[in-house]
Amino acid sequence: MISKAHSKYIRIAPKKARLVADVLRGKRVDEALSLLPNINKKMSEYALDAIRSAYCNAKVKYPQANYGESGLYISKITVDEGPSLRRYRAATMGRASAIKKRTSHMCIELDLVPAKMQDETAKKSMKKVASKKETVKKTVKKTTQKKDLRKKTSKEEF
Repeated sequence: MISKAHSKYIRIAPKKARLVADVLRGKRVDEALSLLPNINKKMSEYALDAIRSAYCNAKVKYPQANYGESGLYISKITVDEGPSLRRYRAATMGRASAIKKRTSHMCIELDLVPAKMQDETAKKSMKKVASKKETVKKTVKKTTQKKDLRKKTSKEEF
């Protein structure tokens, strides 16, 4: 563990908050920061703040290290239940029914990206580059074939 950040008393039910936490677990910091604005959940805003805080904690704790956002990943993220706010609502026949407004505590731990994880990301990027090259080759072949067909048909007409 390089650094840690806590967010407490978040006014979101833990069950809903864990949906976002499950998406982020194991991701690199730069991936998580680019992914979170696109998640349509309220918890994503709080998670974004916590990740930024943990990253800044790492920079302050180890100023001589130069690992950057891509050199750290979310090694542990937990969402625990906080205290529940109890509210009451009027019910039938003069009764009152209880409503629990739940809160959450979130803890994020960052660690250095292991070499195995770096190799996998490098392989993925190489595959993407290779697939792009193949698609370019295919499109070039298709366009040249279309041009050849046009030339043949135009010569046959005259």
